[in-house]
Amino acid sequence: MGSVIAWGIIGPVIVKQGLAFGIDLDEAIPGYKSYMSMSTKDPINHASPRYWMLWPGVLVMLAYSFAEVAWSAPIFWRSIKGVYVNIRYTIRERRAAKAGTEFTDEKPIEQIDIYDPAPKEEQVPMWGWTLGLLASAVGTLVVGKLSL
Repeated sequence: MGSVIAWGIIGPVIVKQGLAFGIDLDEAIPGYKSYMSMSTKDPINHASPRYWMLWPGVLVMLAYSFAEVAWSAPIFWRSIKGVYVNIRYTIRERRAAKAGTEFTDEKPIEQIDIYDPAPKEEQVPMWGWTLGLLASAVGTLVVGKLSL
């Protein structure tokens, strides 16, 4: 819907009003222009429709991202709380083992293993997916840098 509004309504209106300009593709054919260019010598006084649509589009993406993070805040909070509880439980368990006393606290619900129907030998090991994640992150950075 945003593309229809931007390129079907706003773009033609700002071109018609003389606020946005195109680039001549062929001088021999009058009116044969491209309005998709982002590079222009004077973006303030002679901007293309694409240039006009860039920042509102970025604003919409940022607003959506912040709304998504706010919507997911309870999930983030539960995850952070679960990690804290697990770390605290593990520290207390280790202190009791060092002191030679029996640790009788019940395991927190967040630390109880989740049932996985796949047998252990078919599950991806921790080192496999962490190295894969790291390799894909480094690969993404390299490709992003080299593609500029």
